[in-house]
Amino acid sequence: MIKQSLEKVFIGKQLGVLLGKSDVETHRQTVMLLAGFYIGCSWLVIFAIINFIKGETLQAGINALSFSLLFIGYLLLRMKGTVAISSYAFLLVFYGQLFILVSTDYSRAMWSFSIPLLTVFILGVKRGMPLVWAYFTVVMLAYYVFWPLDYAPEFKIRFLATFSCVTYFSYYFEKNRSIAFKELKKVSERENSILMSIPDIIAEVNNDRKYTWVNEIGKNFFGPDVIGKPASDYFVEEQSTYGKVDPLFQGGEEIIYVESWQRRVDGEKRLLAWWCRALKDDKGNVTGALSTGRDITNNKNMEEQLGQSQKLAAIGRLAGGVAHEINNPLTVILGYSQKILKTEELQPKLKEQIGMIEKASQRCKNLVGDLLEFAHSGNYISGPVNIAEEIEAGLRMLEFKIKANSVKLEKRLDAGIPVIQGRKHGLEQIIINLCGNALDAMPKGGTLTVSASAENKKIIVKVADTGIGIPEGIMKNIFEPFFTTKEVGKGTGLGLSLCYETAKKHGWDISVESRLNEGTIFTLTIPI
Repeated sequence: MIKQSLEKVFIGKQLGVLLGKSDVETHRQTVMLLAGFYIGCSWLVIFAIINFIKGETLQAGINALSFSLLFIGYLLLRMKGTVAISSYAFLLVFYGQLFILVSTDYSRAMWSFSIPLLTVFILGVKRGMPLVWAYFTVVMLAYYVFWPLDYAPEFKIRFLATFSCVTYFSYYFEKNRSIAFKELKKVSERENSILMSIPDIIAEVNNDRKYTWVNEIGKNFFGPDVIGKPASDYFVEEQSTYGKVDPLFQGGEEIIYVESWQRRVDGEKRLLAWWCRALKDDKGNVTGALSTGRDITNNKNMEEQLGQSQKLAAIGRLAGGVAHEINNPLTVILGYSQKILKTEELQPKLKEQIGMIEKASQRCKNLVGDLLEFAHSGNYISGPVNIAEEIEAGLRMLEFKIKANSVKLEKRLDAGIPVIQGRKHGLEQIIINLCGNALDAMPKGGTLTVSASAENKKIIVKVADTGIGIPEGIMKNIFEPFFTTKEVGKGTGLGLSLCYETAKKHGWDISVESRLNEGTIFTLTIPI
């Protein structure tokens, strides 16, 4: 707070903004110039007062005039940011003031030795040395031509020799400083280029966990205003990230790996993998942490898809073997139970029990059918598939269930959807499973909307309901085989797995959006 107040008083808002945007050299030159203005103006005011008290009216007037010129240069610098003009104004006034002082009192000659230092440090060697040599020339002419008898020869020799030595020192120091700065700038630019070319996020936080530096990739991810913000501002929901990296801020030397869901500048949730290590000063005190972050969202999704595919493949092989083994005896049981039920003299109690056997057998046969479908979902002969016809066929299979559930059906099938290559009845089976689940989610009625459209070289098929929705906690499990939220006997948990497997085998994409008590939308994206 005190620092901001001082900057506001001595630098000003406008010049502060310019300093913030300027390069290092311009910043250095401006700071030195400001210091020169403040010190010079202060001295001139003090000297003018002293001269006035002593009755030295002429010298007091010269000091007052010099002060006025310096103050004008200062105002130009503060309000307009005219660093070059203000630098020359300051130095020329300084030259004139010192020349007058030396010409009237040789004891003040030592002040002239500051000219090379100030000139070269403010303007640099290239622009400063011509001014220094110009002043040196004027002084030589004054001492040896205009005022040849005023000063002793020894003084003139000592003065000119000392001035030359100070000038050479100033030149040598500034030249080497400039060379060192350029080399340092090259190294800095090289390191910065390396940091900017790394495709990962590189970020630095202080002990308050606020970002103090972020590379360009990080700014693209978090936004250009990330500096100064706490890292937790970008966390998605509550996380234990701070607790995991806390040992670093206690002085730990290890590199800590942590994964964190964070919100990108566009609002999308992304999973970042961070490698973090502590930053320490020369005394070993922890000053913050340096972290490298990588967006692994797509990698995680691929891992999950690979795991899902491996799981589906394993269950598919198991399902095929089991289904074939039990299908034949199951057919016998179902056939004989149906035959017995047709016997007229069957007792009511026995008929009821045989009916239960027939229903259980039928359910087992349906499960076997699903298992066989699941096992052979990747083995098909590709052929022309009419999207609209497949959707209509699937809806016809559910026509009775739609009416029984008092569900309103809305179909939005665009005309002109192109024919694609795929397995016959594959899309129909997906529609049956998705719409069947949608109907189960609307036991008290609702609206089932099935749409299909072609856009951006893709066919988008959507199945939307106004049912109970899917809880967020189980959203990631809905495509897993045998996962179901339905009561025992009402679902096998293979419907959505079949949809997922069929879609992936065709190169399609299937996704879901859901809100509790509002409804669910399944989206099938088919490349054309």
